[in-house]
Formats: sequence, C-alpha cells, structure tokens
Amino acid sequence: MSARAVPVAGVTLAEAADAFLARRDLDTDTLRSYGQTMRRLRREFGDPLPWPR
Repeated sequence: MSARAVPVAGVTLAEAADAFLARRDLDTDTLRSYGQTMRRLRREFGDPLPWPR
C-alpha cells in the first residue's frame, strides 16, 4: 500500500490549498500565480497529503 492510499485525519493539502485560494484579499494575478503553484504541489504530492496546522 502506498503512502497516498493511507487515509489521514485532519487537514489535507487539497483542503489547505482550496481554503487559501478562497481568500478574498488576493488579487487576480496573485490568485493565478498561487493557483498554478498549488496545482503543481497537489499533482506532485497528492491531495490527501496531511497538512500541518
């Protein structure tokens, strides 16, 4: 079983990324830039990756 297949408790990378990108204080260019970075991180590490608080 791979590390990605193990269920995790708490906040995941996907949840943290979505919450960050939902902020209203980010302008369009910042959202585009961070959105690209978050997509790359999510693709590389997987959405279920536990995210430290």
